[in-house]
Amino acid sequence: MVALKHWLQVIHISGYAPILALLAGGQLNAQSVHPDIAAHSQGNIQLTVLPGVWGFPDWEGSWDRIVPIPFADPITGDSIFGCIYPRGSGNTYIDGMLLAGGIAGKDTVFSFSNFAVDSLSYGGIWRIRSHDQTSPYFSVEARSELDLQCTYADTVVSGRDVNSHTWDWRRFAPTGLRVVQRSMAWSGATVDDFVIIDYGIANVGHRDLTDVYIGYWYNGVGTALFEYPISDNLTGFLRHYPADDICDFRDTLNVAYSMDNDGDPVDGRFTWQSQRGAVGVTLLGNSQGPVHVGYTWFAWDADYNSDWGPRRRPTNTDPWRSFNPFYAWPGSNNNLYYVMGRGDIAYDQLFAGVEHEGWMPSWYFGDEIARGWSVISVYSFGPFDIPVKEHITFTIAVVGGDNVHNDPYAVLNPAFPQQYYDQLDFSELATNARWAQWVYDNPGVDTDSDGYFGDFRVCEGETTWYKGDGVPDFRGNTPPPIPFTRFETEPGRIVIRWNGYLSETTKDRFSGLVDFEGYRVYTGLDNRRTSLAILSSYDKEDFFRFKYHELGSGANRWINDDPPYSLDSLRIIHNDPEFDPLRYPRERPRFEGDSAFYFAPVDANLADLSSITGIHKAYPDAVNPGTDSTLWTDDDITMEHGRRLPKFYEYEYIIDNLLPTVPYFVSVTVFDFGYAGGRGNLPPDETNPLNNITEVYAQTSSDVVEEQNLD
Repeated sequence: MVALKHWLQVIHISGYAPILALLAGGQLNAQSVHPDIAAHSQGNIQLTVLPGVWGFPDWEGSWDRIVPIPFADPITGDSIFGCIYPRGSGNTYIDGMLLAGGIAGKDTVFSFSNFAVDSLSYGGIWRIRSHDQTSPYFSVEARSELDLQCTYADTVVSGRDVNSHTWDWRRFAPTGLRVVQRSMAWSGATVDDFVIIDYGIANVGHRDLTDVYIGYWYNGVGTALFEYPISDNLTGFLRHYPADDICDFRDTLNVAYSMDNDGDPVDGRFTWQSQRGAVGVTLLGNSQGPVHVGYTWFAWDADYNSDWGPRRRPTNTDPWRSFNPFYAWPGSNNNLYYVMGRGDIAYDQLFAGVEHEGWMPSWYFGDEIARGWSVISVYSFGPFDIPVKEHITFTIAVVGGDNVHNDPYAVLNPAFPQQYYDQLDFSELATNARWAQWVYDNPGVDTDSDGYFGDFRVCEGETTWYKGDGVPDFRGNTPPPIPFTRFETEPGRIVIRWNGYLSETTKDRFSGLVDFEGYRVYTGLDNRRTSLAILSSYDKEDFFRFKYHELGSGANRWINDDPPYSLDSLRIIHNDPEFDPLRYPRERPRFEGDSAFYFAPVDANLADLSSITGIHKAYPDAVNPGTDSTLWTDDDITMEHGRRLPKFYEYEYIIDNLLPTVPYFVSVTVFDFGYAGGRGNLPPDETNPLNNITEVYAQTSSDVVEEQNLD
């Protein structure tokens, strides 16, 4: 029993540390870079990924006090604690491990991340791709700003009676499944709060698999410094959420999330490090049609003597299944497969102290669990049939939502949990989960050209596409590519030079438009997003045009279906050489026959590039050579960024009166104008300033020192 209790501590606290130690080829090392671990740092959620595992932090310490320590992102070098949200906050959230079980003949086969990892043909585990043309990993096959792909399989027969990374005390039989895992991340403002993970699972074994259920075993891992075995996490399930504030539409989200119990206020207020958000996992789609989604969780007392979790009351048609010697803890692969196949949606953890119709009574420890506890959760879906040599695909998202906690004085009463739940705000989590669904399958887009564009709703006469055609797109609304940037320095001065050829000529992958709007220059004394201030901004002089529409039954609406118009275009359209759109705001529209219009500037219309104190052209006399690079002459191009780029798109900004001994963190971002027509309601988007932030000193640069032999 002592050995079993120690094993329960290992799998409950670390989740799957033995598996990762095996994958990493030995003991986990706090400061090393593991070749099997990669990470996404593009957006607002930072996530480590491994074959079959995501969000895992490394650990050090003893079982009664475990401290997470960072992995180094092998691509960027950034330190990541597993799953950080929001980016740079140090708040760690959910981690998950892939589960798969099914029926082969008369046997139940199950994989608890028992995967052997393949090396790709050109060496290494990861295939790295990016659709960003400025990235060294640029590939036309990329779906996102960073695609990380690996392959692994569960085909090895274990000859041991006790397998160190399964929990059945028997000979281990593999499922025969081979997995291609591809995770994707974006940095745009609407798509940076989730990482999408796509799986292709093939049966490479010798037996057909039926009633296959897929799932994730996950922890809510707490903050950047915490203690076990007791922690203050809560887990829950967000099945539906209102689609808008007007019509009674609700989106199905099915997000199983983890969060802190109170948001960690300090002295009665939330700080930038308070863990106010929630991060969860949601199924976006699969290749075999509708499936059943399940969610449950398990808890242990502080001494690991007793376990408990939500279980349905037995009925004549659904008799009780014993997990002897456990109550709710599955304790074996067969029992875990049984739990995954039920399709139950358990009540949220904060409701553990009250009774629920159709469920077994609350535990004697229920009040403490409801206030916040360390639990294991399982999110599952199925069934699938996978015959030999056949395959399925499915896609999930690891999605975050901030500001769930908004009242630092709110206190949960386990006897009346609904009052506490009602003051939580899951709107950001719901919005981000909705965007993950839209990126996976773009609404209103007939991807396979069969005439079906998805589903739409009509609210107060306005039609909104909310569901795609069922064929994955993996295409998100993203800002234009980050410009090529370099710095020239001298004592007290930093000169920022960038070339925006790709920024200003690349089509948005979601709207299909060249949607460049402008640039912003940021600086700060550290590399936190909240520490950066805008020094200068440039955006084109253009305007949105809204037209008045009668929708019938007395309804009406101002609608903008077009991209922005330049001033010259509006003067031609409205046949007025003196036309000034700023004279016609919504309060005072322009009437032309039976039509009425009003106009709004896009951003600030700071289009003056002539001032040397602001953003200006580095080559003001350069002409636009077009996008056909074969027609560019030597006079058209510059090699300042190590490649042929048109001088026409070269910009400069000068920062003066700086201290030469102080490091300045500088970034140039690019933003677009969004789009209200076509695929609809795309807000303006800007690149994340942290993605190309550079530490710069206002000193003579090292190459000048070397060239001029300076002291």
